[in-house]
Amino acid sequence: MTNSASNEAKRSTAGNLILPVAGLLAVIGIACWVVQLIAGPSVLADTIPWGVYIAAFFLLAGAGSGLVILAAANSFGFLSALKDLRRSLLIGAAASYIAAGFMILMDLGQPVRIFNFFVSPNFTSMFVWDFLFLALTLVLVLVCFFRKGENKVLIGLTAVTALGIVLIEGWILAVNPIAVWSSALIPVVFLVEALIVAVALVLTAKKDAPEGLSKILIGLLPLVLLFSLIEVFTGNYMGASAEAAGMKLLITGSLAPFYWGWIVLGVLLPLVLLLWKGKSASLVKVAAVLAICGVLLAKMNLLIAGQALPFEGAQVTYFPSLIEIGGLLGGLGLAVFLFVIGSNYLQDKSPAAVSKDE
Repeated sequence: MTNSASNEAKRSTAGNLILPVAGLLAVIGIACWVVQLIAGPSVLADTIPWGVYIAAFFLLAGAGSGLVILAAANSFGFLSALKDLRRSLLIGAAASYIAAGFMILMDLGQPVRIFNFFVSPNFTSMFVWDFLFLALTLVLVLVCFFRKGENKVLIGLTAVTALGIVLIEGWILAVNPIAVWSSALIPVVFLVEALIVAVALVLTAKKDAPEGLSKILIGLLPLVLLFSLIEVFTGNYMGASAEAAGMKLLITGSLAPFYWGWIVLGVLLPLVLLLWKGKSASLVKVAAVLAICGVLLAKMNLLIAGQALPFEGAQVTYFPSLIEIGGLLGGLGLAVFLFVIGSNYLQDKSPAAVSKDE
């Protein structure tokens, strides 16, 4: 009883510090959405259609799926160090999925367009399947959380649909005729990035995160870097002219500062910090935050490189407008806000938690 009260007090203290900031960011994001609805596309950067909103959607949807996969791995006897974090992982997954949905609403412009998925869905479109898998997985996550007792079949099914989200989103780019995106590796990269973000989130959120998670992150970061280098250098030296032109944008062109910045700040620096952290929990958290920011930057690089060379057109540049930046911060703030609310008010109040206490 004492331990439970102590844990609740710690969560409340952390929530009191984080909740107002996250809530403010969420409000800023909603305000930016309202401005966007009133003013129209004129407040957005109009050089490319898929910008920071889609990158943030990929990040948040991947984060949710990665957290579900970690929860399922624990339920099936892997990653036993996460045993006490299973419920937090599910809360984080639900929060990430809801925030990802907010980013899609921002990207669609008019919320009424979302009804097209229900009224006249085109089942040959991967966007429809992405939406369906996202909605289904969110429902399954909530069922897993509120269900009394743990069901391996249920959490296993949830992990399968969560995996489907990541793979479908990777395939949305991979089957696109744009040269830079036409790669079978992209769904695999999206999966690795989803796990990177999920592991990094646990390392960031938990004061005493399991030691094994740092080792997992140390293994995942070089893997995603290897995949990226294979794609970039293969496309640059062996690909078709359009693919080579897109890859050169990353290596030596206008996107080079962002691409190499991702490698240095989003991969190499986190690796160094994790390898030399000693007993410093702060260095682990810094490394985890850098890894998350690195994944967002990597997705931005991929999206922009695929759209910067329109067919028979001049190279375009992209930088998000203030409204888009506000929307991005709002989506991330919403995810944190929902996670803190869920951790403080739902963590010990579901049937499963009550059953465990009894």
